[in-house]
Amino acid sequence: DRQPEAVLGRAWRVRIIDGTTVQEPGSTQTDWRVHYAIALPELRCEEVFVTDSSQGESFALFRVGRGELFVGDRGYATAANVRHVADGGGAVLVRMNLTNLPLLDARGRPFPLLRRLRSLSGTRLGDWPVWVRDGARRIPGRVCALKKSRLAAERARQKAVRDNQRHGRRVRPETIEAAGYTFVFTTLQDAVPPAAVLELYRGRWQVE
Repeated sequence: DRQPEAVLGRAWRVRIIDGTTVQEPGSTQTDWRVHYAIALPELRCEEVFVTDSSQGESFALFRVGRGELFVGDRGYATAANVRHVADGGGAVLVRMNLTNLPLLDARGRPFPLLRRLRSLSGTRLGDWPVWVRDGARRIPGRVCALKKSRLAAERARQKAVRDNQRHGRRVRPETIEAAGYTFVFTTLQDAVPPAAVLELYRGRWQVE
């Protein structure tokens, strides 16, 4: 993958936000949570916080500077996180699922995400304007998406089933269908094409 500057230019500084859990010896549950921000491409740790297990993953723990792009996985795809970064002058790029970040269309109606995903085929990329509602405020953004290969889609569907079974949940048919696509939400403007948005998100895996 290319360096972030080759995709975004020098207008944005990329920060990957993530967290991990810690168990004390002999414990059967999560005792602590470590939250950290890492600069891309330097992979330099910039901020670290240790909290108890009641603190979930949140962008609000971190300082936001103008021109910073916060990249996070599905756990960060909430209206509150989008608002926090937008208020600081930054942009967000987060993986999402069908329900954790409710989206609106230009008329203020629920955005038909799954229906739009179904329109993708082959290597065609989706790039649709959406809005996130935060109280009376609406924050503009985009959904960028692609359809996975047949093999990748099947692996993702099997993982979705396993994850839901592990937590004692019945997996919905819509969840199985959506696993066949990669889709992200971003507040980056149209000057950054969807292929570049999805390429930037792939950089998040370096933190794993």
